[in-house]
This record gives sequence, C-alpha cells and structure tokens, in this order.
Amino acid sequence: RDADGNRKPAPNLLVKASLIAQIMGDAFWRVKLVEIFDRPAAPTRVHQALAALPNVWIITTNYDRLMEQALSSLGRNPRVVLATSREQLSMMESGDVLKLHGDLDRPETLVLTREDYLEMSHGIADAWKERLKSWLQPPFQLLLVGYGYGYDDIDVHPMFQEIRYAYGKMLPGSFW
Repeated sequence: RDADGNRKPAPNLLVKASLIAQIMGDAFWRVKLVEIFDRPAAPTRVHQALAALPNVWIITTNYDRLMEQALSSLGRNPRVVLATSREQLSMMESGDVLKLHGDLDRPETLVLTREDYLEMSHGIADAWKERLKSWLQPPFQLLLVGYGYGYDDIDVHPMFQEIRYAYGKMLPGSFW
C-alpha cells in the first residue's frame, strides 16, 4: 500500500522477466529459477489435502515438485504431464499432475517471459484447453487453486473466461 493506504499496482513481472531474458539470455533465468525452486521443501497441509481427494486431476502453474511429493506420500505414483506434449495429454489419468508452465526437471519447459507465454498460447495450447474442457463436464468437479489462475495470467485466465462464458457464467460441478 502507498502512503495514503491505497493498494499499489502489482509490478509487471512478465515484462521484467522478458527484459532479464533479453539482457542476460534465456538460459540465465532458467538456471536461476531452478536454483530458486530446487531446494528441499515439504508439501503443505493444502498439498496433502488436495492429494487425498479421490480421483483427483491436478493442474498447476507451479514448477515445483510439491504436488508430486504429496501424491507419492499417499502411495500414488503421479506422472508429470506437460501442457506442451500432446502425447502426454492424451494419456493423462487421474492422479497425474498437469504442469501448464513447465517442470523443474526440464528447465527448457519453464514458462516465465512474454515470449514463453505466446509460444505456449500459439503452439500447442489447443490440446490442453480441450482436455481441460472435457474435465468441466459432469461427473468431474474442478477446483482451481493458486496464483496462476489470477487475472494477470495471460494464458490461463482468458481460457477459463472463455469456458465460463460458454456456460453462461455457470460451470456445473466446478468451483471458482
């Protein structure tokens, strides 16, 4: 908040990340992201609770491995599915983790800059969008949790809005 108590606008991290990538090179920020996120961490109670849901389909914009760890701690063997892989998307099953913005184990898949988002949006986006639309149909229920689903995510938010408006702003069985 500023001195008058007004909420300050959020910094445009997308622009900043894009500038850093232009100046330092694409490999620089990918290495830095892995250094930042590839530290020992334990799943939270929220991760554990989500992992305990029956027949759960996990969709995340996070790079970390916390959901996979939570699922594994319950004896499940989650596969990481990347939004950029049509083959993986077609074989995705309950208990798998769909990572929309990449995975730490594959730094080349990390989405951070405007260019990365545009590549994802215009590359293979239809495959994960169609898969997600199928999960919005009964008997599935969808619980969206996390920062990436906010109004400033340039690939996820417009797609959810498109689906939401297609259902007349009502998505049966989904939680928004």
